[in-house]
Amino acid sequence: MPMSNRNAQSKTDNGLVLEFGSAVLKSLPMLDETAMKHWIARQGKNGQLAKVLRTALIGEGEELDVRLQEQLRFYSEVFGLDVDVTGLKLPSEREGFGWLLLVPAGMTLNIAWAKCRERFKSCYSYMGDDLDKAVPTNERDPAKLGTYAIRFRDRVEADEEWRDTSANNITTKKIATITLLERILLELWYHWKTGGKHLDIMNWTLCSGSRCSDGSVPSVRMSDDYFRVRWGYPDYSDGRLRPREAAVS
Repeated sequence: MPMSNRNAQSKTDNGLVLEFGSAVLKSLPMLDETAMKHWIARQGKNGQLAKVLRTALIGEGEELDVRLQEQLRFYSEVFGLDVDVTGLKLPSEREGFGWLLLVPAGMTLNIAWAKCRERFKSCYSYMGDDLDKAVPTNERDPAKLGTYAIRFRDRVEADEEWRDTSANNITTKKIATITLLERILLELWYHWKTGGKHLDIMNWTLCSGSRCSDGSVPSVRMSDDYFRVRWGYPDYSDGRLRPREAAVS
């Protein structure tokens, strides 16, 4: 079902749920009409009544995650994309990993980078603007996986937990970490969500989930009003160079 139709259907469903709930409450002798109206108003469309009735009438899992809804608005407003999330499985909730990122099928580094150049004051890549060619190897690729979702820690600076850890060490530890495409999309989403703010003002995100064509590792930060993408050796570590761990399942 197209997202526009699905959104309209969702509004209709919410109305039907509340209408049905109202009818159920009216049939209960212990509540007069005034008490019933107060109870429903207090519960609201996202209250327990609506949740229980929606599960009973529509089925478990049909309600889109609030953060996923936000991601769909982001792609609609920034990229003009109507992302189909039919059958999408969200990663399990994990404490501290409050950011959900949607990566749509068909999204590429070059598309995301071009959007950065369009929206940000200044952008610079030490690998040129053809990032698809420069960074061909990634732990996750929407060209292979289709649309997928992933979670990251909800913080401006990359993970303190993994400071001074090289990409080679991350590989040895078998830790899932952010790819360059995910990091660029995360920047675009954060800039859109906050009305113009950026990530990694003090440090670099080591995109250890990706490798450049020569085996080096890309990293990203906002520096001196420039959104920068650079490369480094896979065995190099530094206190200001930090991966972002990814919750993938």
